[in-house]
Amino acid sequence: MTKNRGGNSSGERAFAEEELLKTRDILEKTGISRQMLQQYIVMGLVKEKEKTSGGHRRFGRETIKKIEIIQRLNRSGYTLRDIRESFKTGMR
Repeated sequence: MTKNRGGNSSGERAFAEEELLKTRDILEKTGISRQMLQQYIVMGLVKEKEKTSGGHRRFGRETIKKIEIIQRLNRSGYTLRDIRESFKTGMR
């Protein structure tokens, strides 16, 4: 993907490409294990934005906040299934 630097004749607005985070970045910033991240992905609690041609996942910055919410709810006694259901019904 390339950045659109604006100024084209069609009047399209310039946009900034979202910086995507590597799995390692997510693990370091949230403190969760690789296995826990995998469980969140399998359960549908978090999703990668893209996979590289080499199969590496890339995540949006919002994934960090979502994992923090999941951790907080889990520490408060909610199961991951409860949290998944809450996300499905609109608590995001």
